Amino acid sequence: MDTSEVIRHMVDDIIADRGNNAIEKFNYIVSDKMVDAVESRKYEIARTIANNESVLDEISLRPKIKAYARRSDNEHEAGHYGNDEEMEKEGDKAEKIMSNIKRKHGDVAAQHAERAATSKIIGRRHMQPVEK
Repeated sequence: MDTSEVIRHMVDDIIADRGNNAIEKFNYIVSDKMVDAVESRKYEIARTIANNESVLDEISLRPKIKAYARRSDNEHEAGHYGNDEEMEKEGDKAEKIMSNIKRKHGDVAAQHAERAATSKIIGRRHMQPVEK
């Protein structure tokens, strides 16, 4: 029975002085509407959670890209000055960060991290010193 039909029967019960039947129908209508409202709210909450997770993933990616760029730059700098031990240490850390980026955020995010690292390394090398 749909809601309008139940309401018609409820009104008929009230008119015919069958209060108990009217109360049962009223409770049925309220219960049905509450179930619909709860289901709707559940889906709304699920969508919100899904959207927030994608935002959180994006927020957590930014520091990882910066860390990867910094470690790659440190590795390049250590290699430039012949510090092989430091270069290897920074390279290992950069690789761990990159594997985490690929695993959690995918190949496109890894490409962004590579570009950020390259930009940091090359950009700094080609900048003119600031004159005082």
